[in-house]
Amino acid sequence: PNFLVTGGQDKMIRIWNPYVCSKPISTLSGHAAPITKLAVMEDKVISLGQDKVIKVWELRSLSCIQTMTDKTIHHPDDRITSLKYDVQSQCLYAGSDQMECFPLVTRVSGKVTITRSHMFPVVSAMFNENFVQVVSGCTSGAINVWNIDSGERTFDFQISHEDEMTCMTF
Repeated sequence: PNFLVTGGQDKMIRIWNPYVCSKPISTLSGHAAPITKLAVMEDKVISLGQDKVIKVWELRSLSCIQTMTDKTIHHPDDRITSLKYDVQSQCLYAGSDQMECFPLVTRVSGKVTITRSHMFPVVSAMFNENFVQVVSGCTSGAINVWNIDSGERTFDFQISHEDEMTCMTF
């Protein structure tokens, strides 16, 4: 690539033209902790924060397309010391005394679909452990049941109230 990528204590990623050092071409923000490692992969930048949050940035749109958090406790000081992307498996390997594989998003669709869950303000969203579903309700009395794995609405119904619904419970 014809650019340099830097990150540091200020939690910012800067993309530089190596021949113009006076100011960066662009900056990426989104980390909550100082940046400890960076990698460039084709048209993406992979960044690692001190809090073990890994972000994948698409350079064309200058946006974060994936965020992963390493939950593994690493000894002796609970930090990730290496990152390596494997093209064949399309996994990002991260770790120190233990390795973990994070599957990466390989491409971003140009079309973004926004699903509207309710037409009115949501008053409650609850997880049902027995059925492993999320149930949400809005002020108009519309109740939706969601598949926790796919995020799809599986069922909906309307209850009638003289006034707006303000709460719900199982």
